[in-house]
Amino acid sequence: MGDLIYITSRRAEPKTDAVARTIPFRLSNAVQDRAGDTVSLSGWKLENYLANPIILWGHDHDLPSIGRMARLGLEGDWLVGDVTFATKEQHPFADTIFRLVDGGFINAGSVGFKPLRWAYREKDGGIDWLEQELLEYSICNIPMHPGALARAVARGVDIAPLADAVGAKNTGSYADLVSKLLASNTPAPHQSTHNVATLRNQVAHRKLRSQLA
Repeated sequence: MGDLIYITSRRAEPKTDAVARTIPFRLSNAVQDRAGDTVSLSGWKLENYLANPIILWGHDHDLPSIGRMARLGLEGDWLVGDVTFATKEQHPFADTIFRLVDGGFINAGSVGFKPLRWAYREKDGGIDWLEQELLEYSICNIPMHPGALARAVARGVDIAPLADAVGAKNTGSYADLVSKLLASNTPAPHQSTHNVATLRNQVAHRKLRSQLA
């Protein structure tokens, strides 16, 4: 069975430590998601991840890590962590993502995990993930939209590294850039309310349910 991915879109407090380039995130909680599934807060296995606490962009394993998880643990009803981004000198693309997140233009993060133990609920078809190993944490451009991107550019954020990452560096127009950015996280126009991570998650669920049936 493949790895699973879940999206969260709320940033934790306190606010960004801009000097340290560190931003706190809420990674996961045990509330039932829109697919009817739950992820146990006490079931997180973090040891292996903490040995290599990478931060990815959009679950893309081909791009160099854009940062590291500086702190990770349970606080109340959440698994929370502090993401420290690489500097502009170290990684220009990471710096662009940091500035977009710091400015509020990107607010989404996503956990990628390997299920270890679960229970299938016959009554409603949901799955309770009871134990899971955290593999990586990603920053995602959902729910960034063209208007947010335009405001970022207006405030001086250099989005050239982001454009280059999605193959839009030489598109020749802002509209083309926006189109390619959206396409990088949206498989098809009729699926515009979803994103790649959600779709992968749904596929993984279908495979698991077929195995359990």
